[in-house]
Amino acid sequence: MIISLIAMSAKPFHKGHMQLIEYANNNSDTCILYISTNDRSRKGELSINGNKMLHIWKNIIEKYIDTKKTQLIYTQESPVKLIYDFIKNNQNNIINIYTGNDDEKRYSSLTNEKNINIISLKRGHDTTNISGTQMRLYLKNNNKQDFLNMLPDQFNLNEKNYIYENLKYINYNLTVY
Repeated sequence: MIISLIAMSAKPFHKGHMQLIEYANNNSDTCILYISTNDRSRKGELSINGNKMLHIWKNIIEKYIDTKKTQLIYTQESPVKLIYDFIKNNQNNIINIYTGNDDEKRYSSLTNEKNINIISLKRGHDTTNISGTQMRLYLKNNNKQDFLNMLPDQFNLNEKNYIYENLKYINYNLTVY
């Protein structure tokens, strides 16, 4: 069995994340996403509330992910740690760890394992050239159109606007979409 594993913060979720998930799904029997529900707060950046993103995952993103093939695990633990834990208990499967090329170093200790493949997708080559940092900059600078353009194409305009409004503003109403 080929199992794909993906660790993500996805604050916010964008086209590149969706492409990574689709690529992993197309090349495995099953896929497990470990998704951080912690807040994302860095100096100089707009902070993203983990509960807001969890709400967006549950009410929008999940609709566009094949949950028959993909298991979503929301966690406050480190998603990378959970991947290492999973590997310890699954020695008999082929495990593909999908990551962006800027995060592949997190798995450097696994590169010599015979049943583990680190598959690093290059931003701008294998996936859309967008990062969470850029998405947060769009939010911070009120660059709504670029933000909306970098959300997955599967999302409709109402969903895209909902995501923008709920991440942009601190006082918001978490109405089920």
